[in-house]
Amino acid sequence: MKSIERVLAHILGVLDAYGILALAGIVEPLVLVALDIAAAVSEPKYSLIRDSISVLGLTSLGWIQTIGFVVFGLLVEIFTAGLFLNIHRRHLFDLGIGLLTFFGFGLAGC
Repeated sequence: MKSIERVLAHILGVLDAYGILALAGIVEPLVLVALDIAAAVSEPKYSLIRDSISVLGLTSLGWIQTIGFVVFGLLVEIFTAGLFLNIHRRHLFDLGIGLLTFFGFGLAGC
């Protein structure tokens, strides 16, 4: 357990505030997949082979999938803020930031 704490302390010590914003873009899909898998294996009526992932939202543990989408949307917003603050503006930069913002709010508002 101490080795995990040391690794996390090292990563957070190396990253600045902008790096932590960018890290949200790496963590976001992992969180969503982990929550979906946790809900899928916990629901006895759900089959990963037979049912689509959307069916999971209709089960008694569908709230876990909803939380996963909300967290994913918030992490997209954090990642978008990191892009906005760090990338030099080029042609259609504002359009891309706007689309990512709408995408993040759409997921967080589901």
